[in-house]
Amino acid sequence: LKLLRADVPSEQLPGGCSATDLLPAVNVKEKIEVNGESRLVQKRKTIYPEWEKCWDTAVTEGRILQIVLMHNQTPVVEATMRLEDIISKCKNDSITHIWINTKPAGRILAQTRHLKQAGWFPRILPITL
Repeated sequence: LKLLRADVPSEQLPGGCSATDLLPAVNVKEKIEVNGESRLVQKRKTIYPEWEKCWDTAVTEGRILQIVLMHNQTPVVEATMRLEDIISKCKNDSITHIWINTKPAGRILAQTRHLKQAGWFPRILPITL
């Protein structure tokens, strides 16, 4: 996955901040059952990918990506998306551009590629351009 740019309305941005000042923080969460209730648990450290740099994660059932756009350690907007939903937008091992909607408003343009390899779990892998 590669996060390309943020499109955030100016009214959502802190004073003196532009969308290019926002930095992404990514939490990979797993869905688990606790006492019959589903909960999301973060098992790994938060990833701080640079804009336009590739990173990957294994695709497993119930895995969720939470992307938070930050300004000076303060969350501005966030998006939560199932990895299965990202993969459903991928096209035959080719590079795909997707928009990820953020809350309370805005969106993130991302580039993704789903590579399937025999004997491997499906993965979203880095893309070299």
